[in-house]
Amino acid sequence: IVAVRQYSTWSNGLIVDGIKMAPELVEVVLAAIRRSQWLKRIVLRNCGLQKDFIYSLGQSLAANTALPLQTIDLSKNVFDDKKPVQYLGSVLAKMSHAPEEVLFADCALSDKAANGLANGLFLCQLSHSALRKLSFAGNLLKEDVNEVYNLLSHCRNMEELDLSHTGLPLDKLWNGLKFGGLTLKTLKLAGCHFAARKAKDLSTTPAGLKEFFSSVVALKHISFADTPLPVDVLKAVLLGLACNQQVSGIHLNLSATCDRNSLVVLETSIPSVCAVESLVLRDNNFDQELAPLLSALGRMKNLRRLDIGGNNFQMLRRHANKQSSTITAILMELVKVISDEETEIREVVLSDCKLGAHLSVLLNALGVASTLRSLDISGNEIGNFGARLMAKALQINSSLETLVIDRNQIGSDGFWDLANALKENVTLTSLPYPLIDATESLARGDRVRTEGALAKVETCLFRNRGLHRPELTAVDDSEVAYDSVQKQHTHYRLAMGSLDDELNKAVYSVQKSLAETSMDENSAEVDNGRALLEDAERAKEVRNSHLSL
Repeated sequence: IVAVRQYSTWSNGLIVDGIKMAPELVEVVLAAIRRSQWLKRIVLRNCGLQKDFIYSLGQSLAANTALPLQTIDLSKNVFDDKKPVQYLGSVLAKMSHAPEEVLFADCALSDKAANGLANGLFLCQLSHSALRKLSFAGNLLKEDVNEVYNLLSHCRNMEELDLSHTGLPLDKLWNGLKFGGLTLKTLKLAGCHFAARKAKDLSTTPAGLKEFFSSVVALKHISFADTPLPVDVLKAVLLGLACNQQVSGIHLNLSATCDRNSLVVLETSIPSVCAVESLVLRDNNFDQELAPLLSALGRMKNLRRLDIGGNNFQMLRRHANKQSSTITAILMELVKVISDEETEIREVVLSDCKLGAHLSVLLNALGVASTLRSLDISGNEIGNFGARLMAKALQINSSLETLVIDRNQIGSDGFWDLANALKENVTLTSLPYPLIDATESLARGDRVRTEGALAKVETCLFRNRGLHRPELTAVDDSEVAYDSVQKQHTHYRLAMGSLDDELNKAVYSVQKSLAETSMDENSAEVDNGRALLEDAERAKEVRNSHLSL
């Protein structure tokens, strides 16, 4: 199959992912590269390629420099010999078509190998305008990668740069990105670090950072996860984004980047950052300092997604008896933020916090949270009691569409509470299957009861996904229309719930009278009583079908 591709005019890509390639297949691939005139994509990811493959690939490309190559992806193959990679770089410099995507993630490249490859791309003048995506993620790079910096400073159309988990010191990166990275859409710098700077150099990096982030024109994704940010660096990033009026809808990942000294910067600078739409602050050990930070986050004008999960409550949990009021105060502040009608926050992630019973503060307020669309509380050990509180809130909640609840030690009783609540809820459309909790519940001998509850949940979700909302198609402002429809649904459910109570009381009264009567079973009064009970059952069926419509 691969061999005939070299003669095909319509096949322009060769993609092999996660399949170990035998030497015979490798030879066929190299022959196709040497002879093809139309091959644009070479993707050989995680194929167990040997070290000498890079040298053979360079020879094949050298024999076919007219190949219109656009993508070369050799990620997750170990090439720890620098000379073949440097040779491949020298061949790429001679290609008549410069590649647009060069991906060498998790290839065990050394800093010298990365420099050799980057130098080859730099020498190819076409790369300066062609290269759009570059990845050295997962390769341990040291400080001496000046050729990489040089390449980045000349790539005028770069859209994605991934240097995640390279351990690279980022201090020298910004001077190059100021010139060549202004069109970046995705910047991944997780697992790197900022080198300790001398006193005379303290202002250099923050100034370059602020200038870059205030000048980019297309940025959508920034990740500094697991990269400790000094206070001045964090301030420069936030102030640069605050000054930039050209970008919007940014996802900013600051997981495990901040410390206690960063809180003042976050509280004072982040409310003015209007470009950030999604913010991740996981695993920062904020603890009791989280309450004032939440107040500041509530003032962000365009923030729609907030993730404060992980170990942000770690120290408070260790001293839960003494710090119970502090945890409650933090969650009350979160409730205040998401309950504000002017807030833009639509999605909250509070996963893996292990808050247990403390989370009842949030669950009790969930029923009146009219703007929240998505909530992730997985990994909080709320148990069946928490599931019951959540079920009560879902009965009257009119906005929530997605709910993630796995790893909460919920059993069959909790699942049944949720299933019964969803009979009254018409807005929730996504509840990812709680695989861990369901497995544990099935193992405890509650198989039939658990399966029945989860099947009922899925039935209700399927019904909600199929609900037709004609009001939304006739109104341009979908947010206003959506809120109006949900309020109508809430009022309808409350009214019908009241009627249900009255009907159930009447049914109970008639049943009791029939059970206690001494009249003949064939008498007219008894027949009328039975007819009333049948009418009541039919009324309930009509009501349920009306609600589903």
